[in-house]
Amino acid sequence: MPLITLRHAIHAVSMGGLLTFAACSGGGGGGGSTSLPDVPTGLTASDGTSADSVNVEWTGASGADTYRVFRDGVLLDEIANLVFQDIGATAGGVPSAPGSLLASDGSNPDAIELTWNAATVPDGPEHEYVVQGVNADGAGEASTSDLGYRVGFPVSGYEVQRDGVLLTTIGAEVEFSDDSAASGSAPDAPALLAATDGLHLEKVALTWSAATSQPGAVQSYSVRGTNASGAGTLTTPVNGRRAPFPILGYQVLRDSAILGSSLGLSFDDFSATPAGVPGAPVDFEATNAGFTSKVVLSWDAPDAPAGAAHEYTVRAFNAAGPGAPSNEEAGSRAGDPIDEYEVFRDGVLLATVNQSTLSLDDLTADAGGVPATPTNVAASDAQFVNRVALTWSASTVPPGDSHAYEVRAVNADGAGLVAIDDGHRAGFPVDEYQILRDGVPLVDVTSASYDDLTASAGGVLLTA
Repeated sequence: MPLITLRHAIHAVSMGGLLTFAACSGGGGGGGSTSLPDVPTGLTASDGTSADSVNVEWTGASGADTYRVFRDGVLLDEIANLVFQDIGATAGGVPSAPGSLLASDGSNPDAIELTWNAATVPDGPEHEYVVQGVNADGAGEASTSDLGYRVGFPVSGYEVQRDGVLLTTIGAEVEFSDDSAASGSAPDAPALLAATDGLHLEKVALTWSAATSQPGAVQSYSVRGTNASGAGTLTTPVNGRRAPFPILGYQVLRDSAILGSSLGLSFDDFSATPAGVPGAPVDFEATNAGFTSKVVLSWDAPDAPAGAAHEYTVRAFNAAGPGAPSNEEAGSRAGDPIDEYEVFRDGVLLATVNQSTLSLDDLTADAGGVPATPTNVAASDAQFVNRVALTWSASTVPPGDSHAYEVRAVNADGAGLVAIDDGHRAGFPVDEYQILRDGVPLVDVTSASYDDLTASAGGVLLTA
């Protein structure tokens, strides 16, 4: 019977996934041997140099055609290269919650400003790597191991939530300006509007207290980072709000229509309706037969007319628009002062006097006439032996002709309303009476009686 010789007997033993090989030689007709690869040396696994893989490198082993790469005892691949990229290594985790989130609280009227510290990302866990050389005779001994891991994926952006709802996703910057946050309101109503009433000739002066604006509504914000592994942990919410819009100015309304605007807290309305001409002088009187030499005119000054009353309101405005109106206040311009008075007699200008003069003596009014003929003239007839007694009724004296008087005040706006009264001079009193006897002036007397002691006396008595 011929002798059988076993040239190669390979026993594979699994030790935690690693394959080790032992070679045996048998007896018999001819002799033989196996040649397994040497042990690979210089194995290194990258420690967080890449987020996408662990890079494994080694120095080639003599006799090896290929190399088997193991991670944590599990065969990953068999390759001919001396470098292996383990893209299946456990990746890093999602970002942690960003730190120190702050939201501006009333410091910016145009937006709520958010800032935070960058989120951190955890690296992947460590893995243990070994390699074995392999040739046709089998696999050699495993290399010494090395630990390696993937670095965490960088933060690619941040999700910003407002009031619990996703507002936006931004890049890796650590600040955000929310200009869509609720803005501040239009201004409140100005207070204490006051308008002058008949104080200034040329204007109505307005003053008021400053209005205020309200900030935007309080809003809640949270932020979380995102990377290739997913969305991270949200921050604890913080509150913020937009500041009030600054007051840009004030609109002034007159009789419900926009009149103008002011940057301050006052306004002068030079276009308010002016007062116009004066009213009629008050208590105008002209004397009637009060004086023989004149007619005395007197009056009181009219009240100074005020301009038409206007109703004023004021409202502030800001970037949100015009606000609520102030209280309504009436105001008017003062009347122009009286410059002079014009006095007319029978429709003709008689005199002009200054504004402080409230009377006039008309010395040129028509005077009274001559006395009327005395009436009830009586002379005694043989009643007295030593005289003739004369008596009569006093003469009447006609007054001057009546005149129609008018007076009116004049100011810068023109002549005002007219006051009217009639007046006349008294007749001159009788100074004396002239007595004529037999057509010849006898004597002038001041009373209404006279005794003529020089009248012819009676004759002698004749007797038979």
